[in-house]
Amino acid sequence: MFGLGKLFHYAFDAVLLSAFLAGVRRSTGLTPALALVPNKDIRQLLRSYLELGEAGPSPIYKDIPLIGV
Repeated sequence: MFGLGKLFHYAFDAVLLSAFLAGVRRSTGLTPALALVPNKDIRQLLRSYLELGEAGPSPIYKDIPLIGV
């Protein structure tokens, strides 16, 4: 059956795909036509999945200005 490693691998691949689609959206403006998905719950799930790729870096890693450069 599925091992824990394979589950993490699939989850990581899903996040990478979401980030790739977010990059395509930012650079070209192309987005999937989610309005064509008939089921409201599936449409919301897809919207949440695509927003996962839009998540930026953690607030811990904000830009710190360099002093004296």
